[in-house]
Amino acid sequence: MNGKLTIILGPMFAGKSTYIINEVKHYNSSDILVIKHLSDDRYQQNSIVSHDNISCPCIPYKTLSDMINNENVKLRDVKTIFIDEAQFFSDLYDKVLYLILVRKINVVLVGLDGDFERKAFGDGDLLKLIPLASYVHKFISKCYICGQDAPFTKRLIASKEQIIVGGANIYQPACEEHFPNT
Repeated sequence: MNGKLTIILGPMFAGKSTYIINEVKHYNSSDILVIKHLSDDRYQQNSIVSHDNISCPCIPYKTLSDMINNENVKLRDVKTIFIDEAQFFSDLYDKVLYLILVRKINVVLVGLDGDFERKAFGDGDLLKLIPLASYVHKFISKCYICGQDAPFTKRLIASKEQIIVGGANIYQPACEEHFPNT
């Protein structure tokens, strides 16, 4: 039997990191691996930290290959891998396939479904994995202007760079009406 893939998507401030922090409490810590992308240094380098400052330990990696090839990581003992900021991993698609199909490990991917222009990150690997997922959940936040459902992340600063890691000083959740950067 293959590993199961679960994908948690949504804008910033929708509770995605809180989801991971709460989920890992239900597992035996020796059976899981919790990782995030190395670029996410907003709070603590070796923790996933929610915007309300709740945290759980994790290991940061630049690529999933780095994790898979790390001799200190004993994948044979791991039943579930939680991956926060999944959209930033450049080798996400191929390595997740390897983990679920070859290693038979359950994988939970958590990340942004779109950037500040509502486009996929990089090659869109996170979105390409949706057809392979057993479960897909889109979390919604509340619009920073009107409080309505906010499925998008709005950038508050002028920059065309796709990736700028930041918090509420740079990004806010926005509804359809308040999303346009006009």
